[in-house]
Amino acid sequence: FHHHHHHHHPRGGGSSSSIGPTQSVDVVDVAAVVEEIGLEKDRWVPHFLRHELDRDALSLCEDSDLEQLGLPLGARVKHRRWKESYNLTTRQVVTPPTPPETRFYFHQVADTHKHLSVNTQ
Repeated sequence: FHHHHHHHHPRGGGSSSSIGPTQSVDVVDVAAVVEEIGLEKDRWVPHFLRHELDRDALSLCEDSDLEQLGLPLGARVKHRRWKESYNLTTRQVVTPPTPPETRFYFHQVADTHKHLSVNTQ
């Protein structure tokens, strides 16, 4: 019976896994972003983690969102600057696909042109 009781309480460990099973954001990612924005890591990483603000979430955050979280103006201004440059770099990478109707239109124009040149000869 004593052995069973001992089995119930795993010895000491498990502290690393119990940091937060609900935590869906990556500490390393958050720390990197806090550094990119230019904020104090010791102060803001735990705060952002608590609110699950990773790089993606922070790039979507508005100024008013951060104000609600209690970020001072200086931090919000730095975030705004980071967000602008972040959005610029991500926007350049992602080019929207050409809408199908535009492609179709160009295709038709090319075809008509072919027929015209055939008729004139």
